[in-house]
Amino acid sequence: MKAKISLKEFLFAIFFYLVFVFFLDFFVGFLINRANLPKSTGFFDLFVVYSVLVTVVLLVLYKLFTKKKYSELGIKKLKKEDFSLSIKVFFMLFPIAFISRILDPTFDLYFLESFGLLSVSSVLIFTLYLPFFAIKEEIYERSFFQGIFSKGYSSIIAPALIAINFAIAHYYNTGNPVHTLNVVLSVLIGTYLIALVFEKTRNIFASIMTHLIYNIFIIFQIYLHVSGFVLFEIIFWIIWGILFLAFLQKTIKELRILFLIKIKDLNYLDWLYILGFGIIIPIIVLLILESLV
Repeated sequence: MKAKISLKEFLFAIFFYLVFVFFLDFFVGFLINRANLPKSTGFFDLFVVYSVLVTVVLLVLYKLFTKKKYSELGIKKLKKEDFSLSIKVFFMLFPIAFISRILDPTFDLYFLESFGLLSVSSVLIFTLYLPFFAIKEEIYERSFFQGIFSKGYSSIIAPALIAINFAIAHYYNTGNPVHTLNVVLSVLIGTYLIALVFEKTRNIFASIMTHLIYNIFIIFQIYLHVSGFVLFEIIFWIIWGILFLAFLQKTIKELRILFLIKIKDLNYLDWLYILGFGIIIPIIVLLILESLV
């Protein structure tokens, strides 16, 4: 019995994962220096822009090499229903953010201090980078990884696989176990829900939208909290919570079909691919990165 995906597809996933974690930043830095590209435009660092451009080039080359259609990679017109689901799943992210805020209230200050975002101007500039971060991560997560594993595995396995992989990849020692657990669990659940958007729509623009809106709202909430705007933060949570409750039933109904798709007869290679990409490879990469620090 053959595995649900081919060895070549699995190796593609590993290759692009290693590129994303290890080599992308190194290559972009080399490219900037070698081609003498401008490093910034005023206050805006162009490094992240070049990272996205390189990622898009990799996507095009991957498409040409595998002879896949762009639609198979999630590159297609955003339909009204895709847009609608993207927004509704953003509403569903409310419990993650709210529980995180309640159980780890000091994380917000830690985050702003870590990234040097203690002024309004720095927060605004950081917000300008968020679309580039979202586009880059979504291309890797959806077009490269989820596009491969969704082909062979169910809509239950593939999103969970991607979420576990990226939760482990986002682990770092914050010096505070609560902060570290907060980061890992937030990424795990958030990535899973965004993966469901792609699984349902097969549209990367829908998942980018959910990812980006969520990041912007979280940065806004963190700034309100740290700056002491208690009333505005309360209003923020109330509005988001009401939207969550208002659309909860409809969103569950739309996503329910994903959990009706079953997969049978997974052989040892399938489990090797699943455990390899979801757990073993990211842990090995994490250990390597920590040894280099």
